[in-house]
Amino acid sequence: MSILKNEKSSEQQKTEFFKRLKTIKRDKSQVEFDRRRVYEALSAAFKDHLKMKKSENLDAKTEELIDHLTELVTQAIYSKYHKKNTLEVETIQDHVEMTLMDEKYHQVAKKYILYREERRRIREASKQKVSMDLASKGIDVDLQILQRKVKVACKGLEDTCSVE
Repeated sequence: MSILKNEKSSEQQKTEFFKRLKTIKRDKSQVEFDRRRVYEALSAAFKDHLKMKKSENLDAKTEELIDHLTELVTQAIYSKYHKKNTLEVETIQDHVEMTLMDEKYHQVAKKYILYREERRRIREASKQKVSMDLASKGIDVDLQILQRKVKVACKGLEDTCSVE
């Protein structure tokens, strides 16, 4: 009986952890941790690996696998960070990569890693373009200050508005 109580207590602790955990986005804003985002990232990586369109549905077996992998990612996060209240998005993404590799889904992990790198390059190019556009107009701007101002303007609209 006491073992069941301990298990339940452990599950309650895990549930409470994920309720309080905030994800720190690249623009430094904080949003509630959302397990679905992990699931969606894994789903996108599998679709890319399987050469499926984003709009196509995965089969039930693959969806179950992705759900299992999502659980492994969240368990790893809980095990390592259960005393923290915040976690950077890159750390969560690193755990997705590690889980894919640990579970021997190397080709899917490769697609996920390449996608992350592509997004990083797009973000960098976008920052440089904004800076060059403003400079060409004779406007001296500090991108960090501009990002902070946009962040303030987007407060409360994190689902639809971002510095990125």
